[in-house]
Amino acid sequence: MKRVPFGATSSPFLLSATIQYHLSKAPEEDKKTAVLKTSFYFDDFLGAAHSKDSVLRIYEQANRIMLKAGMTLKKCRQIPLLCKII
Repeated sequence: MKRVPFGATSSPFLLSATIQYHLSKAPEEDKKTAVLKTSFYFDDFLGAAHSKDSVLRIYEQANRIMLKAGMTLKKCRQIPLLCKII
């Protein structure tokens, strides 16, 4: 595992490139994976869904991909059910 000092000029680019790399390795069996590729701002996942079940599925898929990269999704806003799970 490589480390980059926090605050280095290249840190935001390297973080984004690392996340995009791991997302590109995820199977694209459905369109949700494609949505994930455009739903990250730095290490924050920004997404929406029509139902709580959809939110949970999207979260589980995004978190599974991030765990493979050695990262976890930790923050949650707006959905108390999901915030309790995280």
